[in-house]
Amino acid sequence: HYPYRQAWTAQALLRRKSTLSAGNLLYYGLDFDGDSIDSNNLGRHARNWGSGYVDLDLRRWKRATFSLGAREEIISGGHDVFSPDVAASYWILPTLKARASAGYGFRLPTYTDLYYSDPTTVGNSMLKPESAWDYEGGFDWYPHRSLAVSVTGFYSPQTNFIDYVRASPQDKWQ
Repeated sequence: HYPYRQAWTAQALLRRKSTLSAGNLLYYGLDFDGDSIDSNNLGRHARNWGSGYVDLDLRRWKRATFSLGAREEIISGGHDVFSPDVAASYWILPTLKARASAGYGFRLPTYTDLYYSDPTTVGNSMLKPESAWDYEGGFDWYPHRSLAVSVTGFYSPQTNFIDYVRASPQDKWQ
């Protein structure tokens, strides 16, 4: 038998931006996604998800910016994920900016992560979405208009990290 695979995906977006006052913006919208696969190796699977988001950007100050956002994602099978984020920047000097951000994110396992199987690899249908809180901070220095130097530090503790491993060289990657 020759391998076969049929897949489809659909997406609908509704996005808006509103100016609240000079330099202050509100972004909001809805996203809907769906996909399915019918494969002799991966099997027949489908999932749908929708989300709503809002983000407030405050930029009316000359030396500082502030952004606060949130996203709620609803995934078929009864799962939902809330993802907040916050970011700020401040010009310490005309050529030096400090910045920081924090937020929560996630990634659904792919159909390959979940269901793929061959002589050396096996998927895991029990995988949960990968998720992480991300924290970042840094400085941007502009010593000349054609030169920028950035230094950034970050920390990202992850949960349900998805990667292929094997217990011994004789075992399958999973």
